[in-house]
Amino acid sequence: MFCLQEAKDRLLIAAKVGGKVVGVAEVSLPGGQRFGAEKLEPKAPGDFPYISDVAVAPNQGKRGIGRALVRACEAAVAAQVSLY
Repeated sequence: MFCLQEAKDRLLIAAKVGGKVVGVAEVSLPGGQRFGAEKLEPKAPGDFPYISDVAVAPNQGKRGIGRALVRACEAAVAAQVSLY
């Protein structure tokens, strides 16, 4: 199960198993001020959404949760594509 939290400059997606959060992903949105983005190499795009973080609990590895989080990020951005 996935939960989506929208903010002005990012989307946060959490993966839950048995009611517990086991993974998270963050999509930085255009115009957002992601902390530390200026230090990224290559440079983080300022005018396109991008996946800035994906993390899965170590004891939940090898279950496809990270892959599912990336797909959920892609779907969430695609659903909002008319905004960009």
